[in-house]
Amino acid sequence: MKKTPTVSFRARLFLAFLAAALVPLLICSAMLLQIFRLRMTDAAAEEVQDQLNSALRALDEGYQGFAAAVDALADDPLVLAALTGGGVEDTRVYARLFAATGSARDCARFDLYDREGNWRYSTRTVPAERQLPLNWGALYRAEEGGGLAFTCCEDPADSAAPLLRGAAALSDRAGDRAGYVVVSLYQSDLRQLVEGTYGAQGTLILLSDYWRPVYCAQPSLAVS
Repeated sequence: MKKTPTVSFRARLFLAFLAAALVPLLICSAMLLQIFRLRMTDAAAEEVQDQLNSALRALDEGYQGFAAAVDALADDPLVLAALTGGGVEDTRVYARLFAATGSARDCARFDLYDREGNWRYSTRTVPAERQLPLNWGALYRAEEGGGLAFTCCEDPADSAAPLLRGAAALSDRAGDRAGYVVVSLYQSDLRQLVEGTYGAQGTLILLSDYWRPVYCAQPSLAVS
C-alpha cells in the first residue's frame, strides 16, 4: 500500500511565507494598475476637453468676425442703396464689401442678395444659386430676426453646397427691407477655421441639433 507523500514542516513553512509575501504584492499590483488606468483615462478626458474648448473658441471667434462684418454692411448706406436699386457703381460696392469682411472672408463666403432674394455681389465667384427662396432656408430664418443665424446643409456629402449657411436681413433707414447678407461655410472653410484645435490622432465632428453630421475632418466618416 502506497503512502501519501507528506510535505515537510520546512516546505510548508516556506510555502506559507511565500503566500504571505505574494498575496499583498498581487493586491498592491492590481491597485497600482487600476490607479494607473484611472489616471490615463482622466488625462485622456482632460486632453479631449481641452481640444473641444479650443475648437469652440475658434468657432466663437469665427462667428464674431462674421457678425462684425454683417454689422458693418448693415450700417453702410452705400451698400443698402445698391441693393435697393440706387444706381451705385459695382466697384464701389465691392470695395465696401471687401473692406467690411476683412480677414473673415478667408474662412467664409459673403454674398449680398436684394430684397427679392436675387444675388448681387460676392467675395468669391458667382454662386450656383443665383436666387434664394424667401419662404424657407437661410433667408426665411433671417426674417425671424436675432442677428446672424446659421442653418446646416441637408447633405454633407454634397461638396458643391455649403455645410453651413447663415443670413442676416438688412434694412434701410426707413425700416424697409433692403436685402440680405449671406455667409456660407464650405468644407475647406471649416477645416481652416478649426485646423490645429484638435490632436493629430483624433478627428473633429460637428453635429446639428438633430445629431446629424454637419462637418467632419474626415468627410468619409461623416457620410458613414
